[in-house]
Amino acid sequence: MNNPVTRKDFLLKTSKAAVGLTAVASVSSLVTTATTKANTKVTPWPWPYTALDKEAVRKQGHYLFYNDKDCCAGTFGAISTALATAIGDPWTNIPMEIMLYGRGGGNAWGTLCGCLNGAAALISLVTTKAQSGPLISELWGWYTQAELPTDESNAIAVSGQFLVHNYDQELPQNVSGSPLCHASVTEW
Repeated sequence: MNNPVTRKDFLLKTSKAAVGLTAVASVSSLVTTATTKANTKVTPWPWPYTALDKEAVRKQGHYLFYNDKDCCAGTFGAISTALATAIGDPWTNIPMEIMLYGRGGGNAWGTLCGCLNGAAALISLVTTKAQSGPLISELWGWYTQAELPTDESNAIAVSGQFLVHNYDQELPQNVSGSPLCHASVTEW
C-alpha cells in the first residue's frame, strides 16, 4: 500500500459520495413527480352522464354478477362501462373493481345491498351532493317496496335473453322492506 487511506480521508470521500447520490436521487424523484403530475388529468365533478339503454345495462349487470364482479361492482360496472362506450373519458379510466368491497353487503357483512351501494356510488359521481341525496333516497325507497326480481327481469330470464343462462323460469318475487343485504336475502 503506497497511499494509505486515513480515517479522515475515508469519511470525507464517502460523505461526498453519499451527498452526490442523494442529490442524484432527489433530482430523479423531482423529474418523475413532475412528469407524473404533467400527465395527470383531473375530470371536474360531477362527471358527465347520458341516458343509457336500460335493458342493455340490466343484461350487462346480470352478466357481471355471474362473472366474478358480484352485486356492487356488477351494478357499478354495468353502468360505468355503458357510459365509457357512450361518452369515453373519464369513464374509461375508472375500474369497476373499485366497488368489489361492496359484495354481499360490504365484504359479505350483510349491510347495505351491494346493488344499491354500486348505484349510489355512480349517482354520487354524476350529480352534485345536493342532487345525489334525494336520488339515492328515492332509489333505496323504491328497492324496499319493489317486488324483486321484477317482472321484466323474470321475462328476460324465461326467454333466455340474459347473457348468462342460469334460469329459464320465473324466480319468486319478494318485497324486502329494507335496503340491507341480509334482510333482503332472508326475506327472499
